[in-house]
Amino acid sequence: MNKKPILIGITGGSGSGKTTIADCLAKSFGLESAVLISEDDYYKDTSLMPGFDEPDFDFDTPEIRDHELLLGHIIMFKAGVGFEKPIYDFTKHCRSENIHLIEPCDIWILEGTHALHCPQIRAQLDLKIFVDTSENVRYRRRLRRDVEERARTPESVIAQFWTSVRPGHDKWTEPQKAYADIILSGGQDIAPISDAEMEHAISTIKKALKIGE
Repeated sequence: MNKKPILIGITGGSGSGKTTIADCLAKSFGLESAVLISEDDYYKDTSLMPGFDEPDFDFDTPEIRDHELLLGHIIMFKAGVGFEKPIYDFTKHCRSENIHLIEPCDIWILEGTHALHCPQIRAQLDLKIFVDTSENVRYRRRLRRDVEERARTPESVIAQFWTSVRPGHDKWTEPQKAYADIILSGGQDIAPISDAEMEHAISTIKKALKIGE
């Protein structure tokens, strides 16, 4: 492992393509060298919240993230120490009983809608990236993903988008663009980012890190 691990933060709106870019970037480095961490796994456990009501709950505010735990894990990563990462169950809206053991590695790619929000976490990042995608594309991608992958009804996804996702994006996610070292396009269609766009994104990131020069 390198003497100084690299920590990359990737943010953008829900459905922006940030997870796809982060996943392809991790694979380009190799599974032995890089690990992809989703900020979504650091949602606080709603089973511990009295009176939790899913339809009225705001999942798009930074306060629902356990950034204190995430920061602790980042510090352990920087010190070359492994840790037990929580796994969030989106169908039950609580942490799974299972955990994921993260071993020390060269590169940690953190992706999430609030990845650049917390100043303490931001200070630990070696490279900060914002994935910029139109609202229409983000909306359509999120609708398809949540119905197909998270057992949601179209009606609930649409209602949540207009009541909390869109306001949360405007209030919390979009302002993070000001902290980004790099701003990437997340594509202009509901289909996944094209190979050419992905190749450009990964090349841009590696140049910023001075990898492969």
